[in-house]
Amino acid sequence: QFFAALIAIFAAFSVVLGCELINKFPNRQYFRVSKPEPMSNEAQARTFFSQALIDMYNNKFKEAEEELQKALALDPKSAYINFKLSQVYAEQNQNELAVKFCTQAIALDPQWTEPYHFMIQVYIFSHKPLEAEALAKKLLEMDPQDSSAIIELSRTYQAQGLQGPSVLVLEEFLESYPKNLEVRQELAQLLVAMGRFDEAEMAY
Repeated sequence: QFFAALIAIFAAFSVVLGCELINKFPNRQYFRVSKPEPMSNEAQARTFFSQALIDMYNNKFKEAEEELQKALALDPKSAYINFKLSQVYAEQNQNELAVKFCTQAIALDPQWTEPYHFMIQVYIFSHKPLEAEALAKKLLEMDPQDSSAIIELSRTYQAQGLQGPSVLVLEEFLESYPKNLEVRQELAQLLVAMGRFDEAEMAY
């Protein structure tokens, strides 16, 4: 009973003391709930962009396009948003728009190579191998050791029916970088497709 009474007295004293402290505050603004700050354009763009990625994952490309367009309106200088729009349009077989936004992504970030590689694929799919060839050569100027670029250049020649140059560029690359297995495999497979089995075996 003694301890129960002591606890009750302590609780009552705490309530009274708390009320007294509150009354002593000259300004009650500390207890007001402040309104949340409005989101910046970049934060809103990230929100739309995140939803677009979810839509793309779920193959909802029209919805992703709408979200990305909203994001781009808020952050027009984002190379990444432009590139994702390019991918969305490619998925919808709107290749001209895919090229447009991929070109914009490259203009905004010329050293970022992923849009170059993607646009090469779009050009090849669209039966525009000359445009793809020019991009592959540009990538090789940027990085002569880019094995993906040399493979893509070879395939642009194949798309033009130029089997000789398609083999030659791979062989010349391997002379400089003989241990590149990716390019060696590409050469071997190309030679097999051409019926040059002995050379393919040597390439392997």
